[in-house]
Amino acid sequence: MIFDHVEGASSIMDDIIKWGSTLEEHNLRLSEVLEATQESNLKLNKNKYVCGVQSLTFIGDVVSAEGMKPDPLKVRATKASKRPSVRKMFNDALSRAYESTETLHERSGEAEVDAYVDFVMHSIPVSDRKMDEIRRESGKDPDLQVLIETIVNEFPDTGCSSAVLEYWNIRDELSVVEGVILRNNRVVIPRSLRKKMLEKIHSGIWGVPKEVLSDDSPKFTSSEFRELAWNYDCKHTTSSPNSLQLNGLAEYHAVWLRHHCSCAECVSAATKQVLIEIDMLPLDIKVTDVIIAENGNDKVRIQWDDGHVGEFSSIFLRNSCYSELSLKQKKDATKPLLYKEETLLSVTYADCEADEQNVYRLLKYVNEHGVALIRDAPVKDDLLLEFLPKHIAPLVENSYGKIYDVMYMRDPTNLAYTRRKLQFHMDLVYYESVPGLLVHHCLKFDESLIGGENNFVDMFAVCEEFRETNPEEFKTLCTIPSPFSRDHFSRERPVHLLMKRPVIQLNHDEEIIGIYWNPSAAGVLEIAEDKVTDYYRAYQLFARAISNFHTKTEIRLKPGDILVFNNRRMVHNRKAFTAGNGDRHLKGCFIDISDYKSRLIHLSRKYGDMSTIKRVGNMDWL
Repeated sequence: MIFDHVEGASSIMDDIIKWGSTLEEHNLRLSEVLEATQESNLKLNKNKYVCGVQSLTFIGDVVSAEGMKPDPLKVRATKASKRPSVRKMFNDALSRAYESTETLHERSGEAEVDAYVDFVMHSIPVSDRKMDEIRRESGKDPDLQVLIETIVNEFPDTGCSSAVLEYWNIRDELSVVEGVILRNNRVVIPRSLRKKMLEKIHSGIWGVPKEVLSDDSPKFTSSEFRELAWNYDCKHTTSSPNSLQLNGLAEYHAVWLRHHCSCAECVSAATKQVLIEIDMLPLDIKVTDVIIAENGNDKVRIQWDDGHVGEFSSIFLRNSCYSELSLKQKKDATKPLLYKEETLLSVTYADCEADEQNVYRLLKYVNEHGVALIRDAPVKDDLLLEFLPKHIAPLVENSYGKIYDVMYMRDPTNLAYTRRKLQFHMDLVYYESVPGLLVHHCLKFDESLIGGENNFVDMFAVCEEFRETNPEEFKTLCTIPSPFSRDHFSRERPVHLLMKRPVIQLNHDEEIIGIYWNPSAAGVLEIAEDKVTDYYRAYQLFARAISNFHTKTEIRLKPGDILVFNNRRMVHNRKAFTAGNGDRHLKGCFIDISDYKSRLIHLSRKYGDMSTIKRVGNMDWL
């Protein structure tokens, strides 16, 4: 439909309505409606145009801030008239089996009726097989046949047949679709099937799936199982007994095994690097022998037809299994924990210095929630240069240096060096490899200053909600490249950085694996003319989704605080702050996302934590 993409707009036949909760929202949606009509070459009737009112009449209803209610004039007119003939036209259309296609299409409004009929039929949660059974039994039921004829020809005002008398009070909710009677979008079950349906309801079997995938072993080919599947309308698909997709059994390709052989001939014992020359690997290689050790060393010995022999541990094979079930379990385990509440973990600097497990607790929390805080650190200018490489990973050097100051400057080279409000953003998105952890050490933040707090929003959570509420705009942000740039030639070290890529990055399973966002670093947009409106609509709605997100974490730093957050996942802003009589001075630096993740994995294994590392937004497809 022409206006499906416009939020707060709807059309029925030749009438259009749009609404908004504020004047700004109302005017924005009005502009979008007018753009859509212009693009579709529609002409509007200025005599029917009404704008900016608190209530109006639309398709027989009065629409206002209080909701919808019937138009009193229409109600009085309806009560004073006979049943409208359009009712018969509608039921005739739903009952096409009783009338030729040519006759139906001669009627006015057939396009609207056809669309509704298709919608009804595709919305009913009943399989085609079960619908055929209901249709067949309805044709055998004499009372339902009388009811069908009555619906098509309209219920009489008096003298209703006893066969349809029980349906009199709901007559306006009944229709017929291809021999099946519907009450709104629910199916009227023939009497011959009602006992069976009640038995299903009272049997308590609510977890029967729509389809079962299994092998063709006897328990799944038995008459009992076939009868169960038939009675509960469950589709049953079988495959061979050794199907890894259906059984979860692990199968390993001969080439895969040969490539992953870890013997001294294939992998360097000193460096753990692969020695196999991939261009020489025979793709038609076959396994000729498999021996499972019985001496308790948990090894599997494999020989290939090229004469090579290798051993694999069962732990390696189990952890490296690439069956469909195994891959799904691994991917599910790495899905981020989306923000559900405002949370912030804090550990003390002394605790991190005293016990490495506190560092691990900090890094794990950042992995799961995006942001954490270290309290009571020394107010020392170059503390981060010592503390971070010691406990986490080396610092990343970029055009701002290895460590930089965030403070007010009279001649700023960055908005961060002003007192202005900063929009929600990620840092350095114009780099090919955007820094992972961003660390701020607060040296000074005078209490006299008003403002200057930071807010954090989880972009994984924003994107998932945006995917649901704005699917077309979500797709636009996944496909149209956004330009990110930084030009500053007057600096001591001049920079010219430009990167174009979509805001949201997906893997082959449509999962979010990367996000890039910084409106203040927007470069010049260069896309096809017909994509410009779509891009800016998506860009603007996404910005609003971030700013208005329901869960934010606000932090006002104090001297001695060290703020650590995932710059590939969290966006942050800063409130404007007054000059007052004091200063706000932070030291900032970055840690590469891969170095951070490597350290986290190492500590996880070291302290026996079996939980899975969550996705960090570094474009990893797992």
